[in-house]
Amino acid sequence: DNSSIYMMFSSGNFALPDGILSSKGLLIQDFGLKVENKFYPRCEAELIKAELGGFRLSWGEKLPKMFVALTEGICHIQIEKNLDVTPENYNISLVLFSSKEFTECIDKGNTIFSSVDFSINNTNIKNKCNSFSQKTKNICSRIIDFTPSSCHKISVQIKLVCTEEKNFVPDFNLLNTKIESLNKKLSKATLSTGINSLDKAYSWAKYSGYQLLTKEPSYGIWAGLPWFRDNWGRDTFIALSGILLVNGLFDEAKNVIRGFSLYQDKNPSSKTFGRIPNRYDAEGNIIYNNADGTLWFIREVVEYGMYTDDKTFLEEMWPVVKTAINCDISLRTDSQGFLTHGDADTWMDARLKGENAWSPRGNRANDIQGLWKTALDCGIYLAKFLGYLEDVQNWIDHSELLSKNFLKKFWDGEKIADCILQDETPDFRCRPNQMFLVTTPLSFQEPIIPTEIRQKITETVTTELIFPYGICSLSQKDDFFHPYHIGCKNYQKDAAYHNGTIWGFNSALAVSFLCKNNSRRNAKELLFNLSDQFFSLGCIGSLSENLNAFPDKNGDIIPTGTWSQAWSVSEFNRSIIQDILGVKPNLLENKIVFSPEIPEDFPAGSAKLPLTQGYLTLRWETGLTEDQEYQRTFYFSGENLPTDLEIQCPDNQLIKLKGSTEVLVNVSFQKDIYLDFAKPDFERKYPCLQKKNFLEKIVALEKYNGHHLPTHTSVH
Repeated sequence: DNSSIYMMFSSGNFALPDGILSSKGLLIQDFGLKVENKFYPRCEAELIKAELGGFRLSWGEKLPKMFVALTEGICHIQIEKNLDVTPENYNISLVLFSSKEFTECIDKGNTIFSSVDFSINNTNIKNKCNSFSQKTKNICSRIIDFTPSSCHKISVQIKLVCTEEKNFVPDFNLLNTKIESLNKKLSKATLSTGINSLDKAYSWAKYSGYQLLTKEPSYGIWAGLPWFRDNWGRDTFIALSGILLVNGLFDEAKNVIRGFSLYQDKNPSSKTFGRIPNRYDAEGNIIYNNADGTLWFIREVVEYGMYTDDKTFLEEMWPVVKTAINCDISLRTDSQGFLTHGDADTWMDARLKGENAWSPRGNRANDIQGLWKTALDCGIYLAKFLGYLEDVQNWIDHSELLSKNFLKKFWDGEKIADCILQDETPDFRCRPNQMFLVTTPLSFQEPIIPTEIRQKITETVTTELIFPYGICSLSQKDDFFHPYHIGCKNYQKDAAYHNGTIWGFNSALAVSFLCKNNSRRNAKELLFNLSDQFFSLGCIGSLSENLNAFPDKNGDIIPTGTWSQAWSVSEFNRSIIQDILGVKPNLLENKIVFSPEIPEDFPAGSAKLPLTQGYLTLRWETGLTEDQEYQRTFYFSGENLPTDLEIQCPDNQLIKLKGSTEVLVNVSFQKDIYLDFAKPDFERKYPCLQKKNFLEKIVALEKYNGHHLPTHTSVH
């Protein structure tokens, strides 16, 4: 509920850590209804349905229904009677199973409020849910007995922040107000593709992403639930575009960016001087141990400006951006223009016992260099826009030096190295990181690699790494590949984390990657599989952090990691808007860059896309294919736009968009390049399945890259 309190309930009898929790621990573990003398626990509900704001439960048509939601540190419970089949004076009670500490708050009073009179009964009642059979030691039950009445609905508020405050006044309209506010925020951007499952997944991705927005200690985006309940720089700025910018939540985006900027390392004697935090939390703990979070921050400052034309805020962020770039140049860039870093300073950051990297990529990873190029070019663009030119030539020189040397070091004529080790040896392991070289540049930038090389790596990535349901973090041809993140007793799960395990954000990023390389049919198939995962795997209405690379023995795909991950849902929606529809605003130049990659068999559809003022409306007709050439007609119009805009079309033609007048754009698409996805190889004898803790022993000796020396991270 944006205030570090969240609820997590599973349907059925899963042995999972359910409950309503705060950053300080468990509050309410479970609940149920008592009607007359019979107890109906939550886990025995016949129907559990997720809705905007919370979820609804039903134990049968003759019994009351319940709606549970969170807002502003309050748990709202609405109990709805069925007056057609039940007498008005029957006895209803709410049963709570709460921690010992929170039960003490309940017993003190001023914690539970109701629209009808009630009394609190401390009679012990046993929870029937199997998931709590081993976790009941410090759990107490309380029965809230409501006075029988003719009211159709009983509204209950449970104040989840235990204080001595005695003058709290419940507002039973607060929940409706919150839901109305959610509807208003989340309806700014709309999408109608004519494909129900895709439209539904898009809507749930908006909602699930927004629910991870937090205000503690300042605005941020939690990386994921249930355990990444902190502000993580890398995760936040990868997720910011798809959760906030494409959905028109510009004030929230500005606050998130500003919140991180306040924690920039400003100590000139620090090794991480100039960096934006890798993580900070409400307790004041701050760490700077990554190389890419700051680069993503710079990118998102500029992308925010492109969506909003907010020059005042760009001026505010300029000193932060300038310091970040100059510190990376002076402290962390080598003579070849590459940004150097430790083995675990990339997003592949898992460490054995907090030290040796499970997937060492120091000291020059390909994605870091692609992001470094993007950040330098963003800094140059921002400096020119604001008129601060003193550092521009130095940044241009470093950008050109990086571009000049990148292919010399990373490209062998057939494949891209994943990283260059500190002794100049290239590591040619096949990983998804090479996609960032194509996907991270903004619309005014060119990738660090030319088109012909992009086509080659597209073939490599698609046929070696991408399964129909997601992209592996390491090729299954590699000896260090681990097919299962969870469920294998031969190794601990961190061994697999970046050595085979599928990551949701990379899978959605692969949709963008495929679109940029004219593989629309591949992009569509992967996108549809991801949209199905919103409703068939794990936490319904969201995407998990990870998947096992291989299905289980029944052929089922197994979600792993956090149940709801910010950058997973963000990249899903961002890829649809910016790459499938191909709409990328740049209000700093009063234009919309339009480069659609809508698959041939998509029906007619429409979208409403918010800008800082007004909306951009896009609709498209059914595609036409004549003489093997695929064409489609699009119509743009504006709503309450403050100024005329230019539409920059794929052929670089510029079309004026004036107010609400609809303009037509005909697009001829390049020929689709379809590639066969990789398939799990169940026949191969993987070393990790043959030898217990196979990789752990290698990592403990820092021999992942053989005899080559490791590059210790900044917190090693």
